Amino acid sequence: MLILDNVLVVLVEPQHGGNIGSAARAMRNMGLCRLRLVRPRQLLNRECCMMAGKAVDLVHSAEVYSSLEDALEDVHVVVGTTSTRDRQESQLIHTPREVASRIAACSPLENVALLFGSERSGLRDDHLARCRYVAAIPSSPRHPVLNLSQAVVILAYEVFTANREEGRDWCVASHREHEEMFAQIREVLVETGFLSASHPEHIMRSVRRILTRCDLKP
Repeated sequence: MLILDNVLVVLVEPQHGGNIGSAARAMRNMGLCRLRLVRPRQLLNRECCMMAGKAVDLVHSAEVYSSLEDALEDVHVVVGTTSTRDRQESQLIHTPREVASRIAACSPLENVALLFGSERSGLRDDHLARCRYVAAIPSSPRHPVLNLSQAVVILAYEVFTANREEGRDWCVASHREHEEMFAQIREVLVETGFLSASHPEHIMRSVRRILTRCDLKP
């Protein structure tokens, strides 16, 4: 079954150091230890270290990336998060518990990333298109938006409690291998005239959403 050491928390463009520290503390509470940051605005400021508490070592050991693609290169299963107010009919949205039960069945050879967007705008459509699963935390319509670290602790808790199921004995294709496949698909579709060479991403985003839901082998 999946082991918690294989679960990464990836914060995309976090704006406040305090939220990074709080997310690290939430991770430590739920047995997670791998934090990745994509273009953080702040990092090791006083507020970050104070909010991290005894999990400050997770902040010090966090891997920082300049692009999401680089941060996900060795990841096999990507789980994105979105607000309930941002639900789209074209995208299947799971609850945290539903998505946790799915990733709990992953192979111990696979890295799983829990992906969280910035406090200001969340994950963009092109971010979510890279995700096999998308989760939304049910919340009151009067105030549906959670703090970043609150979202982290809820997802991490569900992963922690679901981590008792047996998983696969084989490893799915990594994010890098997926990107190589999508590059080849894009090239063929442009060459055959199915895609416009000047605007291929609109249809490619739909192709991504379909294929990233599958357990593709390398």
